[in-house]
Amino acid sequence: MKAQNVSKSELASRLGVRASMVARLLSGQNNLELSTLVRIAMALNCRFRGQLCPVEKNSTLQSAAKPKYSSLSKAPLTFAKLENELLQSIE
Repeated sequence: MKAQNVSKSELASRLGVRASMVARLLSGQNNLELSTLVRIAMALNCRFRGQLCPVEKNSTLQSAAKPKYSSLSKAPLTFAKLENELLQSIE
């Protein structure tokens, strides 16, 4: 936002939400959905990219990151697919 000189109120306008909502999103106190991150990126003329990095063996993070379910009921949603769906919804 700083690099593009975009204020919270300007970002709110681009997202179609109130400035107070943007303040809450940026406060770091909320869990953001991937779709929200993609919408914010698009409003700033950016692309959202997440990155998964391998954890070293015997790390405390490794045991905490084990999946709770053996299989997923839905096919995984990629960032590109999510981005395309959001772009189509605004057209």
